[in-house]
Amino acid sequence: MGFLSRSRLSLLSFVSVVGLLLHGAGALAAERVVLKYGILRHSISVDDLTEFAERGDRAALEGYGISEGDSQQVRTALTQQVKIDPCWLDRGLNNPLGEALLDEIGQTIQAPADEASRQALRSALVLSASDDGKISLLEVIQKYPTREVYVDGKRLASAYNQIAKFEGQIRKVLGVLDWF
Repeated sequence: MGFLSRSRLSLLSFVSVVGLLLHGAGALAAERVVLKYGILRHSISVDDLTEFAERGDRAALEGYGISEGDSQQVRTALTQQVKIDPCWLDRGLNNPLGEALLDEIGQTIQAPADEASRQALRSALVLSASDDGKISLLEVIQKYPTREVYVDGKRLASAYNQIAKFEGQIRKVLGVLDWF
């Protein structure tokens, strides 16, 4: 077994064990989403956001003034998946390119002001990919390691596009690095 394979196995084992420990210990995970849409802010439960994203139940977003077309764009952005290897994702997010991506996505999905948003977002992204090798923004929100997470509804599609673009870039960068 080569060094890369052992490293990959070790990282996956570590992520799995940490995930199991956190899950078993009542891990801190987002319970509420403060959805920002323009100047409006509305706090909803992660369960209600999940219901909206997966089934189209707009009841949680009533009184928000979000058009049917906008709500469909938000649903699509929340549920679209990007396939990415969790080991590559972890390696990719722990370098200057990855930190720039975290800062960009952090403008859309962020922790309350007094908490470490970059680290929380990195954790949520890796945990999202660790179980099935796929990331969706809804999963990232669900796995966000703070009780409350702020989401800019108008930027969701942009955040999804940044993750999808990053996946292609990180494959190229890490593919080149593996040659050395």
